[in-house]
Amino acid sequence: MLRSTLTHGYCSRFLHHRSVSTLHPLAIAFNAKPKQKLRHSFSFAKVGLFANERVKSAEDLYLAESRLTSDIELLVREALAPTRTRKLVHVFDDLSDSICRVADLTEFLRIAHPNQKYISAAEEVHGRIAEQVEQLNTNLDLYRCLKSVFDQKRDKNDETLDEVECRVAELLLFDFEQSGIHLDAERRSKFIAYNNNVLNLSTFFLQNCHEPVFVESNNVSSSVGNIFPRQDGKVVVAGLYADSDREEVRQEGFRLFLSANPKMEEALGSMIANRHRLATVAGFSSYSERANRGMLLETPAAVSHFLETLSTRLRPLADRDLARMRAYKSQVSSKPLAIWDVPYITARLKAERLKMTSPAAYLSLGNCMAALDHVLGALFGLHLRVEETLPGEIWHEDVYKVAVHDDKGGVLGVVYCDFFQRAHKLLHDCHFTIRCGRLLPSGSYQSPIVVVHLNLPRPMGSTPSLLSTGMVENLFHEFGHAIHSMLARTRFQHVAGTRCATDFAEVPSQFLEYYAFLPSLLKEFMRHHSTNEPLPDSVADSLGRSRKFLAASEMQLQVLYSLLDQRLHGVHPLDKSISAVADELHDSFYFLPHAPGTAWHLRFSHLVSYGARYHAYLVSKAVAAMLWKRQFARDPLSRASGERYRSQMLQHGGQFSTDKLVNFMFGQTVTSQDLINALMDEVGQFYEEREQER
Repeated sequence: MLRSTLTHGYCSRFLHHRSVSTLHPLAIAFNAKPKQKLRHSFSFAKVGLFANERVKSAEDLYLAESRLTSDIELLVREALAPTRTRKLVHVFDDLSDSICRVADLTEFLRIAHPNQKYISAAEEVHGRIAEQVEQLNTNLDLYRCLKSVFDQKRDKNDETLDEVECRVAELLLFDFEQSGIHLDAERRSKFIAYNNNVLNLSTFFLQNCHEPVFVESNNVSSSVGNIFPRQDGKVVVAGLYADSDREEVRQEGFRLFLSANPKMEEALGSMIANRHRLATVAGFSSYSERANRGMLLETPAAVSHFLETLSTRLRPLADRDLARMRAYKSQVSSKPLAIWDVPYITARLKAERLKMTSPAAYLSLGNCMAALDHVLGALFGLHLRVEETLPGEIWHEDVYKVAVHDDKGGVLGVVYCDFFQRAHKLLHDCHFTIRCGRLLPSGSYQSPIVVVHLNLPRPMGSTPSLLSTGMVENLFHEFGHAIHSMLARTRFQHVAGTRCATDFAEVPSQFLEYYAFLPSLLKEFMRHHSTNEPLPDSVADSLGRSRKFLAASEMQLQVLYSLLDQRLHGVHPLDKSISAVADELHDSFYFLPHAPGTAWHLRFSHLVSYGARYHAYLVSKAVAAMLWKRQFARDPLSRASGERYRSQMLQHGGQFSTDKLVNFMFGQTVTSQDLINALMDEVGQFYEEREQER
């Protein structure tokens, strides 16, 4: 019942008036520190977190839990009452909303709040809510009542369920069946045992897959041993050192950080095995078959065909990337190109293409937010407005509050922007849902509240936060999720915004990435933070093409990750160890051989979080590419195209499946070949341009 939430105009108008960005209110606001409203009365009580009067202290989380328990009891009683007057799916959605408003809040606080009291309380409350949810998901009376309504497509008083109500009921039933409630007693007991094993093993794997490696000094090359820090007499390797100019440092960082770890290998193997047992007990031939039910590529065979065909199509272009990397390596070293060189050389080749070390001096956070606001205004009639926060409203003084205004009237929702690096902050860039939107009985709309969580450099003195190209792309990506949450206008919170199918969830975020380096936007809004000089046109044009530079080799890597995910969650038992499977796939589907003795898959946390659905990233990328090419490439800031995208896709959240959303937008059923062609058109365009330049 509770689903995780971890998760415009014309280009030509940009050719003039190049001083706009210096005056844009967002540029001013985000190039300065966030502001809080000053209170002159000492008797004025502070508001709660997210302006929620009921969350003014860590202790208030326990009161929220208590109120939730009472709400659950009342709603369960209503759902099962013979005299119930409301449609069951509406009662369930109230139940889901009540749970998520506390669970999503505590999920965020335990990860992102800097105060240990909040962290401890949030972890405690979140754990007990998970137990309550599990009790609900194993309540046979609730399940049977919902299944009866869904099977008949009718509710009390012979009321027919409409298409969206059926969709929500189906998703709720799926959440029940995730706990094996539909199985007989013997199989349900096995299912629960396997599921508990998966949860425990997943937690162990996630907690350890990014941990540093502690190595005896005699196992580290003496020529680079002084590069790595030491602790308790051991060398500490906390990353790949992929950006080091010294080849031997990159090699040692790669070898040591990705070294084999028997305990992690065992945990991953056990988790995968328990997932397979869980799926077979539930009647599926594999975990992949179970996980991909209802996706665009609905069967393991369809997924494998998509990935292998895409790999074959990519290979000639990836080989050209490989040749370019080898040529660069030969200029700086007599050694052959190796796997640990790829990130370093990719970055250097991109920098050469830009003809400048870094454009960061032009890419201030304020300028980027001004450009983002312009895109959203042109496409959807949205405007981002920074508001002063009240005392107690935010968890750290660096947080900005942004209200999303709509030309059509009113504020759609609020985005809290926690953008800057700080000690002990989660390093992963992401989007959190705090409160989902939904239609209320009064006819008004419950506005969404979300957090965009990034790790940007802090402003220093008069110097604003200056972004790398990767940071700019991440900013637009995560705001794509936030805008999805804002624009979805669903009746039910259970399918609001980003609570949608996995293979659609990344479409809005990947689509908005197209605007991160749109040359016309760069030329209009990006100016040097100290001289106010505009970004050179040549650099803007190069940045516009950079997102496709070496794209084939980067996509080939995503194919490899997806194939491993499928193989591990496919037919069992595996005919070899997980490490052997990973090495075999690497050598078959990547253009450089694996490094013996390393185990990159033990650092691949998405094997846990995506579980047989990592390919959904590529599917979403393909849908976003189709959307861009068919609707926006000729006129990126078309309001008509933006409104169509809003009405046919974004406003529906997850109340329709991906195939229906795609059909609404394009008027056709999208096939695997369509997806592959979209990706190849996207990647191949750069290589065609290179040929024309020659």
